[in-house]
Formats: sequence, structure tokens, C-alpha cells
Amino acid sequence: IPNEYLAINEFIAEIIDIEKLNYDTKEITLRLIEPKKASFRPGQYIQFRVPNTSEFRAYSIASVPSEKDTIRLIVRLVPGGICSTYIHKSLNIGDQVSITGPFGEFYLHEDSTNDIICVAGGCGMAPFRSIIYHLLEIGSTRNITFYFGARSEKDLYYIDEFYKLSEMHSNFKFIMALSEPEDDKWVGEVGFIHQIVDKYIDNGKNKEAYLCGPPLMIDATINVLLSKGFKKENIYFDKFS
Repeated sequence: IPNEYLAINEFIAEIIDIEKLNYDTKEITLRLIEPKKASFRPGQYIQFRVPNTSEFRAYSIASVPSEKDTIRLIVRLVPGGICSTYIHKSLNIGDQVSITGPFGEFYLHEDSTNDIICVAGGCGMAPFRSIIYHLLEIGSTRNITFYFGARSEKDLYYIDEFYKLSEMHSNFKFIMALSEPEDDKWVGEVGFIHQIVDKYIDNGKNKEAYLCGPPLMIDATINVLLSKGFKKENIYFDKFS
């Protein structure tokens, strides 16, 4: 049995914090009760069960593996979504919930020495929060560039946090873009995130890429990376609707 399957468990967890990140996205922090610790690879996800139902939804883990007793999730409210509506409208601090995991073949390949390109759109931020914080926490010397794309200013979150990290760590760079900025004063990059990747990356030599976001974004970014000389086997992605 592969070792990753041995780490899969059903956990009872308590909600210890709920933070509103923007108008439709919340950060949920869970403290594991039973079992009390989880092992996962940065980039993997868990399944969250809506209480008193058989409904499960997958959410990428936004916390780092060193926080073994804590799981952090980023949940965007999906109109009509059973699980996201429950989390946004009914979930409270102190509630106990059931999660299962970790799952997923999208995760950081720590045995590599390649430079890392991360590309996210919308809620695709979650696994990269785990991946990037983990790499910086362990003192990795690999160069990391994180490209994040959103539609407008109201969709942003964690931005100040990542800019601060880029100031603190010389091997980490954060680049973001808006496709439809609402403010004429916006001075950042404008365009879809695959266009920004195309603008900044010269070649794919000694680089690997991790992509998370909507299928159209993933496909467009893969085409850009391949045109830059990235090896197909060095492009890892997680598509979601």
C-alpha cells in the first residue's frame, strides 16, 4: 500500500476561527480532535462533509504540514453550493465537523532542485499558501515566483501577506494581475494571468510549474509554458470549476 494512502483518515475537528477574506471568500481554521494530528503534502486537499448529510466537497489545504493539529481552508461561496453555503451561512466557531484526507496527486515535489513557478486564479490560492509557506519555513533556496490572477480589486485577498513575504525572502517573488480592474488608479499588471506569465518568463530551463485554478486558465498557462520550453513532465496542475 502506498504510504500516501496510509495517511488518509476521517477526522473530527473543531472550528476555531472564521475570517472573512473578501466579499465571497472565507478562511476556515479547524483544530483536529480525533485523530489529533494529520500528515499531508503541501498542495493536497481534504473532503469536508456537510453535517447530517452525505454531501462532501473537496477543499485544498492552505496550512503548512508543520501545523499537524490544524487544517486551514479557503472557501468561496458558490451560488447554490450546498457545502459552501453551509460554511458561509451556518458554520460557527466551536462547531464540530468531519473531514477526510489528505487526498490528491497535486503536491510539492520536494526532491527537486528546480526553480518553482506557481500560477493561481481565484481560490487556487489555497494550495500555494501551503506550498510557499512550507518552502520558506524549511529554508529552501529554490527560487519561487508566484503569479496570482483575479478579476478585480474586490476579489483580492492575502495580497499584503505575499508582498511582505517577497520583501522578507530574496528567493520569493510575487506577481499579480487583474483582468478587469475597476479603479483607474490601479498600477499593477492588467490582463489574464497566463498573459502575465508569458510576459515575465523567458524560458523553462531548470524550472517546474504548479498551476491551480479554472480549466481555461490552466490550459492557457500550460500552452504558454510549453512554448517557453518547459518539459511537460515538469508541469503539475489541479483544475477546478
